[in-house]
Amino acid sequence: MSFRYKSAIVSLVSLVIGYGWYFAALLAHHGSPGWPVGHLVGSVFIVTVLQIVGHILIAVTSKDRYGKMDERELAFDRRATTVGYQMLIVGALCAAATIHIGFGAHALANCIVLAIVVAECARQLKFLVLHHTTA
Repeated sequence: MSFRYKSAIVSLVSLVIGYGWYFAALLAHHGSPGWPVGHLVGSVFIVTVLQIVGHILIAVTSKDRYGKMDERELAFDRRATTVGYQMLIVGALCAAATIHIGFGAHALANCIVLAIVVAECARQLKFLVLHHTTA
């Protein structure tokens, strides 16, 4: 496995763990005033720590950590970024719709965070699928 493949796995897993915890807790404590901000900060901290530790581990164990992306990986990244961008646009439009159906600013903010997280997860997942299916 290449360094970028391992990096995408670390990114996807850390996003799912960190923000999965946040959104699961958010659904469990729906309506508690002031609650989401502290947990969002904790969630960002968890994702950051997991990303740093994971990338240090794969950098130590990978032989190609200093290599440039080849043309194939660049193509994978372009295609994956396109998918992520499309997911982000759909998520942003859905987040904007929450205001029109009567939800408040907190719901809008959480929908925006969800749209960003889903878009990044989709990008990483598409990169992994492309890398795996054409390898």
